[in-house]
Amino acid sequence: QNLYDAPCNEFVAGFIGTPQMNFIDGRLEAKGEDVYFVFDRVTEVNLKPQVEPVLIKLPAEKVADPAVKEYIGKEIIAGIRPECIHDDAANIAMFPDAVVDTDVEVTELMGAEIYLYLKVGDEAKLTARVSSRSTSRAGDKIQVAFDTARIHLFDKDTERCIAH
Repeated sequence: QNLYDAPCNEFVAGFIGTPQMNFIDGRLEAKGEDVYFVFDRVTEVNLKPQVEPVLIKLPAEKVADPAVKEYIGKEIIAGIRPECIHDDAANIAMFPDAVVDTDVEVTELMGAEIYLYLKVGDEAKLTARVSSRSTSRAGDKIQVAFDTARIHLFDKDTERCIAH
């Protein structure tokens, strides 16, 4: 359980858990007192790539960690487990600074839960594990919210955990 909740590196984080942890390449940016994990949503419009930044505000507890502050302005990898990505209105309202527009590619009913295979732009892919009551279906454009308290941050070069 400790390895699942607090993996020491990206390999361990991806190895333990089904479906495996989602990994997103991005960077940390400061805006005033707030720190954001930022990644690019790349789409193609009229055969030209269009880049739009997606900002996920990190909670104050994570930002207070001196290790996190050292990475502001640097490239990192964020990891988020599928059960920490939510498509219901209550969680979207609870995490308004961590909402991402996605396209549902596939849904997989697993009995008590549904796996949503999501696409953010043309490149980033995510898997969310949501309630079987979810109304999200393949082909839908939906918003999902990240539980920011459970985002893991990894060094892009060493893959070691910066913060859980």
